[in-house]
Amino acid sequence: MGDTYNLGWKLGLVCKKLLQPHVLDTYELERRQIARQLIAFDQKFSKLFSGRPAKDASDEAGSSMSEFQQAFREAQLFITGVGIHYQPSILTSDTDLKGGLKGTETPSQSQVTSLAESAAHCQPGRRFASQIVLSQADAWPWELQLHLPSNGRFRVVVFGGDISQATQLATVNKLGGWLQANVLSPAKSPRISLAPGPDPRGGSGSSQWMTDEDPSIVDVLLVHSAPRDKIELLQDLHEVFHPFDKKLGWDYGKVFADDHGKAHKHYGVDPDRGAVVAVRPDGYIGLVTGLQAEDGWTRLQAWFGGLLRPSPSSS
Repeated sequence: MGDTYNLGWKLGLVCKKLLQPHVLDTYELERRQIARQLIAFDQKFSKLFSGRPAKDASDEAGSSMSEFQQAFREAQLFITGVGIHYQPSILTSDTDLKGGLKGTETPSQSQVTSLAESAAHCQPGRRFASQIVLSQADAWPWELQLHLPSNGRFRVVVFGGDISQATQLATVNKLGGWLQANVLSPAKSPRISLAPGPDPRGGSGSSQWMTDEDPSIVDVLLVHSAPRDKIELLQDLHEVFHPFDKKLGWDYGKVFADDHGKAHKHYGVDPDRGAVVAVRPDGYIGLVTGLQAEDGWTRLQAWFGGLLRPSPSSS
């Protein structure tokens, strides 16, 4: 199933001329490694069942209960995909603010340190975990993953920190303007046609309204750590964080307040510094960079530039 999904979303977006064809080269790079790991695990798992139980703690020839418990934990990681870690590629940039990597190069200590300063628990190549956040518009609690549906779109999750502070708000809005000009514009990213998706709040059988125009393949979400009641107007934020559609109006469902900083802590983000996390359409982290450093922003632009295929009419 994991192999099929990995190839499926890449092939679909390439066939629709939304992604560069060389993205398909990452299929074998990513899934061959996982297949080998799974075969090795299955061999180890079968030996545990075919061998005899250990008589006591000193019996190294037998299979102990602790080994079984560890094996079952590893099995869960494979089944859920949480334990999968894709190696560096054009889709998974194992890099940060202080330089890029190619192929399977190992990041230097300075790069690892800088990455930890941005989002210590968001490692490129691993799944982007979910946390409960509050909708800024109506205080509704959401699992953040519900706003990252598998519909072929990339996500840029901006951890804005305390935007009740004027300087932090200015930085977030500056990033918003930069994203609009350098990542989201039709000349930089293609538009994607979306079918009406399920509305997670509406219950069984309900669906969301379709937009008047096809949106960018890159979706932007903002998670801030300011007290929700201190952010009076969503209009104070750049339009990127509440985009306008001619038919549906302003979309205020893309800004979230972090309940007591729990999400920032879970993702390893310093609220005073913030971070930017790019998430692939399959929910795996593609790139992590800082909120404050503009050289990190240009690296984000270069990452998308190597993947996306804008329509000829926009170039």
